[in-house]
Amino acid sequence: MGLENNQFSKIVLVVCNSTFSCSMLAGNFLQDMIERNKLKERINLITTGLKHASHKKLLPCVAEYIMKNYGLDLTAYETLPINLQYLEQAAVILVMESKLTVQLEAQYPLVTGKIRLFSELSGKVFDITEPVILNCESLTLYVQHLREVVSSGTNRLCNWLDVPLIDSSRIYAY
Repeated sequence: MGLENNQFSKIVLVVCNSTFSCSMLAGNFLQDMIERNKLKERINLITTGLKHASHKKLLPCVAEYIMKNYGLDLTAYETLPINLQYLEQAAVILVMESKLTVQLEAQYPLVTGKIRLFSELSGKVFDITEPVILNCESLTLYVQHLREVVSSGTNRLCNWLDVPLIDSSRIYAY
């Protein structure tokens, strides 16, 4: 996931604080939805974090849970550090919490108008906050919540990007 994809595709940037790489989790579910709906050639997804410290690996039980239940291998995946090129080229920037909107707009005024809360994919507006306690149970609930948001967001994302679905009568979710 980077800028090397088709030059005619629309770029969607998923941004988090990189505390435990929530953009990685959200981005993987969103990428899977894009691929299932044959939108890969038209939507280029990039996950990034505001703070690019050494990324923590997911707890093994969470990585195993995601692989077992959703078939996604997240063991080697890392988010990219945020950069101006991603922000300039992004058609939509999805953030987990409204406070990231304020922070991004303060640091990078050019993104004003491109930012949406990730939760808006579901048709609702709310912050998706990281678990307070980082254990397998809380992260598993967090992952399920992300999955629910993404599974209802195909049409909405395509509308935001003005990218028609190939077969709008069939939307693949989980």
